[in-house]
Amino acid sequence: MAYKKGENRRQRVLFPECIDEYVGQDAPVRFFDAFVDSLDMEKLGFIRSTPAETGTPGYDPRDLMKLYIYGYFYAVRSSRKLARECRCNIEVMWLLCKLAPDFRTISDFRKDNRKAIEKTFKEFNRFCHKLKLFSKSFISIDGSKFKAVNAKDSNFTLNKLDDRIARLDEHIKLYMEELDECDCDEGRKLSKDELEQKIDACQQRKGKYEAYRDALESSGQSQISVTDPDAKLMKSNEGFCVGYNPQVAVDAESHLIAGYMMTNCPMGQTLRQKSIKRNGFIRYCNRLACARCMNKCTKSSNKEVDFSKDSLMIRVKGNKYSEAAGANSENRKTNRRSTTSKVVSYVLHLNKSMMDQRKNLSEHPFGTIKRHLGQYYFLLKGFEKVSAEMSMFCLSYNLKRVLNMRSVNYLINAL
Repeated sequence: MAYKKGENRRQRVLFPECIDEYVGQDAPVRFFDAFVDSLDMEKLGFIRSTPAETGTPGYDPRDLMKLYIYGYFYAVRSSRKLARECRCNIEVMWLLCKLAPDFRTISDFRKDNRKAIEKTFKEFNRFCHKLKLFSKSFISIDGSKFKAVNAKDSNFTLNKLDDRIARLDEHIKLYMEELDECDCDEGRKLSKDELEQKIDACQQRKGKYEAYRDALESSGQSQISVTDPDAKLMKSNEGFCVGYNPQVAVDAESHLIAGYMMTNCPMGQTLRQKSIKRNGFIRYCNRLACARCMNKCTKSSNKEVDFSKDSLMIRVKGNKYSEAAGANSENRKTNRRSTTSKVVSYVLHLNKSMMDQRKNLSEHPFGTIKRHLGQYYFLLKGFEKVSAEMSMFCLSYNLKRVLNMRSVNYLINAL
């Protein structure tokens, strides 16, 4: 039995087939086209939303925004890969009407329209509110670590810089000793010129590390990242990485992302459970979060917080508190005056079922973004650019969720 055979590549046809016939009626790309066409590009703040009267005609920002939505939806984010899709992908040819911008034009559009891309994500959420896809019952807020364009070797702390400078001093000392003995030793491994080159290289690296250390001491920060200055070293499930910790708000029923906030705080200002006391209170403590906390409720560098099971009760205790110091403070004579004031206390009763559900809600969007869409790292550098790329992550996830809940024709008719 013979195999199926296709058409001859060099066969000419009298009536060429229409490119619209290659795209299915229920293809998501049709909704991408209709959604971007419904946006007011000038109101959102896109650059060159109104074409100039003179000069070479440029690309319509609608076409480039359609390309980015299509790329992030199908896990194609690189500007060079998107430029290739314009020439190889039949759906992209249909979407852009066979336009083929180069990778530099595609890359500059994402870089220059950061705020407008964030507003596009909000516009799509307004469209979802119009369709009543948000339940508004309750929202879960959680964060996850995303890698930045910065290697761990390009992130430095004061201790790391001190160790490297001390190591370079030892190397320079050894090379100088070998340089002094090079005239006497005939069987040396390195020549005099090679030793001088190694000494110059060590001195240059030492000067660079000393500049990093001076910058850290003057700024008062705990670490510095060379490639992406806004990225921070933080601990994730895979170990330590240099990245960001965005926080997202997820709807309970639809699992749509209602909003996000980009942060570079390693711990997200959250506390971890330390122990369970005999009276039933749960003690939480986190040194890194307390060090970055703006509410200085104790003079100690670290503090502990106790929560009861049914009500929210906060008692701050410094880790460095001693009973002897407390006894001395009681015996100390001070001038005191008594005042009377009214105190209003609030007791928050926790819903255990919602707390258990909250632990699982944020896993859905983060799992889909990282594993299914492959968006576990950022391509851009800088806090504002990374925030714009995070909005594309959330937009692509919401598009995928909405297309699973409603058909393409329904969504197009609802625009």
